Amino acid sequence: MASDFTEASSDELLATNEVSGERVFVYRVRVPRLWYVAPFIGVAAVGKNMNTRNAGAELVSVDRGHGIRRAGLCTSEEGVHLVERTGASERTHLYLSVGYAIESPTCR
Repeated sequence: MASDFTEASSDELLATNEVSGERVFVYRVRVPRLWYVAPFIGVAAVGKNMNTRNAGAELVSVDRGHGIRRAGLCTSEEGVHLVERTGASERTHLYLSVGYAIESPTCR
């Protein structure tokens, strides 16, 4: 439910849009108790007139004009990247610093 989401303070974490430099909206949400067993970072797609589905490791959204957007997560040495593409173009590249070294980065 929307009431479960609260906006995270920009003082608490470093999150940037590497493509446009625009403000990034980051929210916290209550998660089921057992999810605390392992770290978890999730992605949600919000918008009117969009059809969104999981496609392997990506989130794929098709808008009313049949435009296709693909988004995926990967980790670098010290952060998490959310990259959204329209065709071959990088539309959004959000970066969230986790503040520690990541043992097995997944970004290529």
